[in-house]
Amino acid sequence: MKLLKKLLGLICVIPLACAISACSAWAGWWHQPLGETLVFSTAAPETATVIPEVIDQEMIIATAGNEPSEISKTTATEVPTTTPELLDDELEPMFILVAGIASNDPQYRFGLADAIRIVRVDFETPKVTVLTLPRDLWVTLPGIKEDYPNLTHGKINTAYSYGTPSMNRYEGEGGGPGMLAQTIANNYNLAVDHYAIINMAVFADIVDALGGIDIYLNRTWDGRADTENPDHMAWVFEEGQHHMTGDEALRFARIRLNDTEIMRTDNQTLVLCSIKDKALQPKALTAIPDLIKAFQGRIQTDLSPAQITQLIGLFPKLSSENLVFFRFPNGMMVPGRVFDPSLNNTTFIWDIPIADVKAFINNFAQDTILIDIGGGGRQLCP
Repeated sequence: MKLLKKLLGLICVIPLACAISACSAWAGWWHQPLGETLVFSTAAPETATVIPEVIDQEMIIATAGNEPSEISKTTATEVPTTTPELLDDELEPMFILVAGIASNDPQYRFGLADAIRIVRVDFETPKVTVLTLPRDLWVTLPGIKEDYPNLTHGKINTAYSYGTPSMNRYEGEGGGPGMLAQTIANNYNLAVDHYAIINMAVFADIVDALGGIDIYLNRTWDGRADTENPDHMAWVFEEGQHHMTGDEALRFARIRLNDTEIMRTDNQTLVLCSIKDKALQPKALTAIPDLIKAFQGRIQTDLSPAQITQLIGLFPKLSSENLVFFRFPNGMMVPGRVFDPSLNNTTFIWDIPIADVKAFINNFAQDTILIDIGGGGRQLCP
């Protein structure tokens, strides 16, 4: 009888122990960063960005009397960011670097960061503001290996590429995401807390996983000049209502040559708003844990599943006025050219004085950009 009781006890205890172990493993995964965390040098040397001379033009800058803040100028040591787990009563805003990579490589071994945005998350208000950094900004490239002494400057979209395994030009931590984040910190004095990097294939798959997106276009967009694909009409999006698959949304978001980079940024914002609308539908919200698992390993990020879920859960709490997309106003977007040693030729850049870029980014970080900045620089979801 005693032996039977012991056996029954073991039968009860073993499943319970397995359940506890499984729960602990799940909890560990749920709160564990999905990728390598960011590491910054505490030194922020003054940049020596080279900008060619251009005709003077009035800059339209939204400032609120704030001087750009400087990150620490102590000795250059590697310090990992230590952003705590998100809490509902969190007071400090969180900054997330989000980039779309012009590549389908599942291992993220190469690719330019052709869409770069900084997301500011205010948990107290709540409010989310998103700033686009033009991919053709000319920047100082930090942390380049000694083997490449001439690689001192480049377009900001190359910073991610130089940090990837295929290029391997960066001696700092974090590969492509690390170098892009460090470049933004060194040039513009904004050290982000987290990053999320998505390639083109993953972007299309996310849209498809949501069942597609619905977008109304107030004009016809013709992207045939952007592609050598024989199916040219797939790049024409007529005025009116569209239900787009992942591939269609990707094509629409990449149309550029017939319009300016500024217009492409606005189209990408329209796509992001449509993704937000679809993701907030009840059916999609209940599938968030499964979606996170499905895309784990396919997205470069140091956010944890718990943080991703809480960030998504923040969106239903936002008023329409508290989800704002910013880009530099048209008056700041002055075209220019500069010699690029990596190309051994001149290349197109947006010729914006670095002091003006710093001031605009600082106002974004402090949430002091004026509501009416003019020049199309502020956009709300429709």
